[in-house]
Amino acid sequence: MSTPSKSKIFQSDDQDVFGQISGDFNPVHFHTTEARRSAFGQPIVHGIQLLLWGLNRLFLEKPHPTY
Repeated sequence: MSTPSKSKIFQSDDQDVFGQISGDFNPVHFHTTEARRSAFGQPIVHGIQLLLWGLNRLFLEKPHPTY
């Protein structure tokens, strides 16, 4: 099993897919113009999407017992 990357750059396609799954189409996640008004100044990743990526990474790198 390969070691997962310690970083990820989320692309607009990632956001589009997650928006479809979650139903969250808040412009701060998708529209550069709207997101520019936020504290971050650019589109931001859905919080739960980031959490799920982190948990998946943690799960993949943690040793698992073999039976």
